[in-house]
Amino acid sequence: MPQPTPILPCTRPDGPIARLLRERGVEVTLLPLEVDWRPLPDRYLLGEGRIVERFTTAQFGRAIVKKTLFLTALDLRSQEVEPIFAIEGADFHEYGSLHPNAVRGALSSLIMEYRGSVLRTTDPEDTAELLTMMARHAQFGVPEISVAAKRKADSPADEQRRVVEMLPGVGFTLARRLLQRFGSIRRILAASPEDLAQVRGLSVDRAQVVLEVIHREYCAVDFEEEIEHVLAEQPALLFDGPVSLLARQHVFSDADGRRLIADLIFADDPQQMVYVVEVKRGAVQRDDVRQLSAYLDAADHSPLLGAYMRRGYGLQGILAAPDSRIRTTEDDRVEVRQIGVERIAEELMCRRLQSR
Repeated sequence: MPQPTPILPCTRPDGPIARLLRERGVEVTLLPLEVDWRPLPDRYLLGEGRIVERFTTAQFGRAIVKKTLFLTALDLRSQEVEPIFAIEGADFHEYGSLHPNAVRGALSSLIMEYRGSVLRTTDPEDTAELLTMMARHAQFGVPEISVAAKRKADSPADEQRRVVEMLPGVGFTLARRLLQRFGSIRRILAASPEDLAQVRGLSVDRAQVVLEVIHREYCAVDFEEEIEHVLAEQPALLFDGPVSLLARQHVFSDADGRRLIADLIFADDPQQMVYVVEVKRGAVQRDDVRQLSAYLDAADHSPLLGAYMRRGYGLQGILAAPDSRIRTTEDDRVEVRQIGVERIAEELMCRRLQSR
């Protein structure tokens, strides 16, 4: 499946950063402001509730001196957003009249008083790369990061020990004994519980635990696309009655031309209802509700959804996730449905077994 395109509204869609963002595959649109700021801020809307304000170090220094920095911070805080201040360029020392404590105080105030985050970038390219990454994370989720500590192996033997140490209940000493006894990782994995129990420190019961992990079929849901694929083929996991799949990764635009992508579209013909489904692997949050509400608001701009609406079909949004931080939404058109991720994981495991 192609990687989805992040959409990044900004106040300077014709500026150099916007050009660099487009080169990186980001769709850049205009972010209108309620206040006619002078000078125009360099602002980027990552998603509902997160805004990045970009300064060069020269601009940041001038904003401290002219007292406009904290007016900006107040404006962002009044919008109930999480402000992120991206400061780009060289050190502040080149501004000789600006005392280092003035810079430190400004940075501290942005964090402590205005609840902002402060990031440093080296140049426009670095800023564009960071904005692209943050837009993807804000709009499509942060990929899981392995918590297993990794370091460069000192030798092939060290690399082998580290692999064996990942087995349950196996530490450095036991990994070394296992390798000394069996000679290779392959022979360890192929050994019986009785063979493993010949190694000092391993009982038959502990050996069975180790082998159970080795031979257990992988049963997990790793990506939202996997949930989406299973629900597309088995909508009964989400709906009580019969529905038909109309579209997957349905692309359309809102009134301002912003590109929208709905995960799944289903139709319930007897009830004359169309369901716009957004799949979330993690917990549903308020931002997800606002995003789906925006899809429903723009439904008449979709040829597919608009055609059903003209036939008298109703429209309902569903946030499908294994967990949710919210149970009710402020939009009556949007509901949260919990899906059995264990059932989906089992279905994925069966498919992997069949493919082998």
